[in-house]
Parts: sequence; structure tokens; C-alpha cells
Amino acid sequence: LRQGVTIPFLGRRLHHTGDTIEILPAENYIEEILEEHGLTTAKPCTTPGSSTRKTTDGVSQLTPEETTFYRRTTGKLMWLVPRRPDINYAVKELTRALRNPTEDDQARQRQLLRYLAGTKDYAFEIAPKVNLKDNTTIDINVFVDSDWCGCKTTRKSTSGGIIQLF
Repeated sequence: LRQGVTIPFLGRRLHHTGDTIEILPAENYIEEILEEHGLTTAKPCTTPGSSTRKTTDGVSQLTPEETTFYRRTTGKLMWLVPRRPDINYAVKELTRALRNPTEDDQARQRQLLRYLAGTKDYAFEIAPKVNLKDNTTIDINVFVDSDWCGCKTTRKSTSGGIIQLF
């Protein structure tokens, strides 16, 4: 990986900018998802998710075909999460409804897709700024937590973690 060069690697693109390495999704990955949903010319959103309801009753189940489409799209969005931490929470909320998605869940998914339409050029940047001396140790602290069965509706858990370096 030379400076100024972008290379494909395991379905991602790595770009070396000198002091940093940018990790981007595969070429046209987000555009293909938007095209499947007819959102290529949609007005972008400024937030990845919203707690407000978008439909009338909030309990209308999707048809089997719509459910399959919802699941496939959510899986594609899950693939983006390690490189796009800004969509992590919104995707996690979408996965809660994989069993029986409703029109509300579909509306939330479309909002996230509109957010991605406006931020498809975002990249995950790795920028090491520390020069270690010989025999220097690196302290890494890892903390995780879960709210076991925190969702009163589905009884699913929410997990989180923090990694501290130095």
C-alpha cells in the first residue's frame, strides 16, 4: 500500500494518504443499495435514525417479500458498521425487527439509507500518532457491558464496549 494509492482488499478499499489509512466500502456498494430501493436521487437526511413514527398505526406487518427485502438490506447495512460507526446504533435498532418487521421499521431503514446517500463518501480513518521507544509497553483497557433483555418488547439485549489505548 503506497502513499496516494487506493487498493481493493476483502471487499473494502484502502487508501494511503501519507499519515493515515482510510478504509472505505467497496466501490459503488452504497450506491447499489440505494438503487435497489429507488433512492438514488433521494434528499439526504442529516441523522441516521429517528425515534418519531413515520406510518399511521406502527404495527402493520410487511409482506413476506418485503420482509425478505428488509432482511437483505439490513444485512448489507450490518456489513458497513465496522467501517461506519456513525450508523452503528441505527443498524442495531433495525436488527431488532428482523423477525417481524413493520412499516415503521421499513421507514426507519429508508431514513438510514437517505442518511447514507448524503454521507457515502465518509471513510474510517486510521491515524497512528504515537512513536514508541524501545521496550515501551502498550496499555490496552477493554470494557464491555450489556443490559440483558433491556428491550421490553422483544427481550433482546443491547451490548457496548470501549477500548482504551494508553
